[in-house]
Amino acid sequence: MASFDEDSSWFQAAFAGAKHAVRDFAYACARLPFLPVYRLTNTTVPLPGGVKRIYCYHLRKTGGTTFAHAFLALGGEEPGVVERRMKNPPFSTRSGSYRFAYQDPPLLRHGYFFFGYGHKPAETLRLPAQTFTVTILRDPAERVVSLYRYLADPRADEGHPFHALEYEREWARYGFGRFLDLVSRQQLLNQLYTFSLAGDRAEAAERIAACDRVMTTDKLDDGIEELGRFLGLPLQPRRVRQSLLEYEPTEAEAARLRELLVPEYEMLSLLAQRSGVSVAGAGTTATQAGA
Repeated sequence: MASFDEDSSWFQAAFAGAKHAVRDFAYACARLPFLPVYRLTNTTVPLPGGVKRIYCYHLRKTGGTTFAHAFLALGGEEPGVVERRMKNPPFSTRSGSYRFAYQDPPLLRHGYFFFGYGHKPAETLRLPAQTFTVTILRDPAERVVSLYRYLADPRADEGHPFHALEYEREWARYGFGRFLDLVSRQQLLNQLYTFSLAGDRAEAAERIAACDRVMTTDKLDDGIEELGRFLGLPLQPRRVRQSLLEYEPTEAEAARLRELLVPEYEMLSLLAQRSGVSVAGAGTTATQAGA
């Protein structure tokens, strides 16, 4: 039987989902008047191969904010200042010659942006043609431990416009073992569920392989610089949103975590077979998890 805390956590997540759905509808109404303005003021920035825009599927705790800030700096402003302007409707802003967009599926669908990013599942987005897509992958166990450190650190969001939800911070309040009891499956297996709402390993691997560029956290700086050379943009990595909390799971906690993450390791194995993209540490851990 589920404990009261587990039931409460589920209810909080469901309530937050319903609240977000209502909010998204209100934001859609707030956004509509801006669409003609975007269409008339959107500037085309020359990119190779007929590419008109770039979109990043931002997976939590893989370095997505670092990646996004490399683009947000292109207009000559501090990236955090540009990001703060996108926190509220209409979730889009200009900086220099570039228009940036964040998170909102209807806004992204129109394509009036140069660089966009967000946490929405791939299935909920209908990105227009000639959109260059990117995502960043990380060893699943490392990613979840990083998520725990972030949620357990009350200072992690200081100075940033986007904050973790309070009920998510409750997951990490009583230690890592309790965190594994309470964290939602979608956040535990975020790399899998972002690319398959059904949690289908093959479907997720196929969608990831279809991205124009798949980077890994352990080689992110090199990946950003290489992408900048390919796109003809002066992209420079900027490390941001790093928790100061130090924590390493015990041997028993690490074993339990690897077992919980088997579906995601299996997805990464399929991805490596399909496209040759490999994530540092994932092969070894996948073997251990499946043992």
